Amino acid sequence: MEKSIPAIVTPRVLQRARGLDRITVDEIANKLKVDAAKVEAWEKGDEYPTLPQAKSLAKQYRVPFAYFYLPDTPQKTKRLNKVDYKTFGNGSIGEMSRELRWFLRDVEERRDTMIELYEQNEMELVPLSINILVDTVEDMFAAQIREFLISAG
Repeated sequence: MEKSIPAIVTPRVLQRARGLDRITVDEIANKLKVDAAKVEAWEKGDEYPTLPQAKSLAKQYRVPFAYFYLPDTPQKTKRLNKVDYKTFGNGSIGEMSRELRWFLRDVEERRDTMIELYEQNEMELVPLSINILVDTVEDMFAAQIREFLISAG
């Protein structure tokens, strides 16, 4: 039987990637069909996942495969853990789903990219200065956004 090639990944980065979306060790172990102890061993650096397992981890964590080879975790702290995106008026709508966390992380990364582009090109950022109420109908919501974008452009 052919021996699998280990992916010599950075254990702290594996932990960080799993923590981005608050995925438990048991959840990822079930997805990859391995023991939770195996995932813990990867995150401690006692063992390494195979290349196919590392690629599956990247897909599950929604990070680039190369992310696992960084020498340490990225220093940039995401706002996802600092901002309460799940409020609706004065009430909370409960725990965010994994898909919602992925979506917000993606939106945040795109926002950060645009801010960097604006700064590199010495362009002024235009603050979003509109208020939209929860009970606003979709057509009015779209009209307000469209009006803002036209006036900001």
